[in-house]
Amino acid sequence: MTKRRGSRAFLLLFTIMGVLPGSILAGEKDPFDMSLEELVNVVVTVSSHRPEKINETPAIISRYNVKDMEGLGLYTLRDILSYIPGLTLQDHLFGQTFVSMRGVYEGFNQKILFLLDATPYYMPSHSDIPLLGIPLEAISHIEVIRGPGAVYYGTNATGGVIKVVTKKDGAGGSVSLRGGKNNYANISGVNQITHGQHQFLIAAEIQHDDGYKAIYPEYTSGGNTFNEGSIDKSEEMSSLLLKYHYSDLILTGQIFESHYSGIAQPREANNFNDLSYQGYLAAFENRWQFSIATLKLFADHNRFYPDFLIDEFTSTGGQGGFQMAHDGQSNYRNHGGAQLTLTFSPEWELFSGIEWEKRSTNEYQVHDDETGAVLGSIMPSFSLQERSLYSQVDYRPRTAWRFSLGGRHTNNSLIGHDTVPRIAAIYQMDQRNSFKALYSVGFNTPSFTQLRADFDDIVMGNPNLKPEKVATLDLAYSYTSKEILFTANIFNLEAEDFILSDRASGTIRFFNAGEFSRSGAELDLQYQTSYQIKMLSNLSYHRHGNTSNDDDNTLIYVPKFTFNLGGSYDINRSHRTGASVRYIGARASAKELWLINFDYRYQVDKLSLITTLENLADKTVQHPNMAEFNHRLVPAGQGINLKLGIKYKF
Repeated sequence: MTKRRGSRAFLLLFTIMGVLPGSILAGEKDPFDMSLEELVNVVVTVSSHRPEKINETPAIISRYNVKDMEGLGLYTLRDILSYIPGLTLQDHLFGQTFVSMRGVYEGFNQKILFLLDATPYYMPSHSDIPLLGIPLEAISHIEVIRGPGAVYYGTNATGGVIKVVTKKDGAGGSVSLRGGKNNYANISGVNQITHGQHQFLIAAEIQHDDGYKAIYPEYTSGGNTFNEGSIDKSEEMSSLLLKYHYSDLILTGQIFESHYSGIAQPREANNFNDLSYQGYLAAFENRWQFSIATLKLFADHNRFYPDFLIDEFTSTGGQGGFQMAHDGQSNYRNHGGAQLTLTFSPEWELFSGIEWEKRSTNEYQVHDDETGAVLGSIMPSFSLQERSLYSQVDYRPRTAWRFSLGGRHTNNSLIGHDTVPRIAAIYQMDQRNSFKALYSVGFNTPSFTQLRADFDDIVMGNPNLKPEKVATLDLAYSYTSKEILFTANIFNLEAEDFILSDRASGTIRFFNAGEFSRSGAELDLQYQTSYQIKMLSNLSYHRHGNTSNDDDNTLIYVPKFTFNLGGSYDINRSHRTGASVRYIGARASAKELWLINFDYRYQVDKLSLITTLENLADKTVQHPNMAEFNHRLVPAGQGINLKLGIKYKF
């Protein structure tokens, strides 16, 4: 199949012009050069309007630095997220990635909110997120809220919130080149330039991968047999990120294109598909500080759309598929608002905000790729508007307690309106020990596809869908010291009008499920024994994982246990080694899975030579078919793989 690709020459040009100049100040400090005090006192911003330590913020949050993850042999955003407690990532039959948080997921990730810094970034028509769209060299760290992001983010945050935080307040940069089998090649670079109060960041990444041989086992269902077959499972991308920061003004621009391969209906392996995403983001943010008040204004425009090309699609066996009319020009989100923080005293603080958003989609067309003819429509063009008011009051009496009470009211022009609360009580016994009791409700409006899709026997939208709600109660304990950052929590979530899909008739149909609940526990430990050794480990437990439930047809795809263990060791100034073990428990038809990566780095001054062994145990990587709710197995990775890299910092 001939894949359509956009021009990537501009990315290479920006990489050469923006990353390679040598007259730059010294580069960003390496985390292993920091003192233990600096590592323990890291802060997060994903759940609050200002930076807070993990043990004092009113949410269950994990933060992982990209450099630490690279030391464990994890060099993609997908692999890094798979290491965070409560998250499970796997392939869709079409090729893109499911993100499941505490077992809450949807085929196009509608239940997970993705933030690039402070800006929501997702596809208006399908709600998918740019996992293969952000230059890795530009990312400082990842922050994740496990559970609803109720007050601050509104819709699409019922499962949780992923915040990708880019580098800032630095000078210098890096460029890296990685290669491996199947003609895999990846080049990524970032440059930060500081001139007085002016800060610039430019980053780019390009990846080419012919793909490993993905074998789809034979599968029989309803009297139909799908023969065993294989495809070259590739992932390709190009991405560019620009940021400008002056005083309290931040401007961001980002574009990307990514391609995934998989198989389409009918599910024979020779029916190869190419799923491409294109995204464009422009964002503005500014703050003003007054005596007791802080005002923030923000606005962003996000155009993000898919193109789905299938080998044997037309009645004559020719190429065709699904595309957005007019190249997705109207598949966008316009979003803006204001936030006001009033600090009346050290004890009392009020945070309030107002947001407006317009989501729009082009007609989603069925087309013959060979003739260019439009054969029909899978979804009409339309739009909606959403307005939100939210507020939270914080009370910190002159004791060890902190109390937060807030709520968000959302009015959606298609679905109606609703209000969700957030309540938190935090008790800090001393500088090391704290306890949290948290309650929040996530509110999620249906996606355009869930509401309006209508195409023959493939998919049928439901215009009568109600918004879903997920209420979560968390009890947590945190311990911090110079060597340890530890969080343990138990959770219980209650779902109301949860949006699910049913494929029993052969047609994808969407419905609001009855009420159901889930519960579990999570542990997250970061332990640094010295300046040379750092350990990162976590555990997730889902009480009813991998069991059948008529009211919750996704529960069978939730692993009862996930476990991650990794560590890195600076042997000396020239040699660093690290390894990671990721475990996913059995789900549906898929067996338990162990993934082991090993990483070695040899460093001379600013140059590093990197060797990574992926899937060192040479396990067959197969996941359950979470897209179609059947027992077919989906290949999701190759055997042992050696990748070599070189990285230069300046």
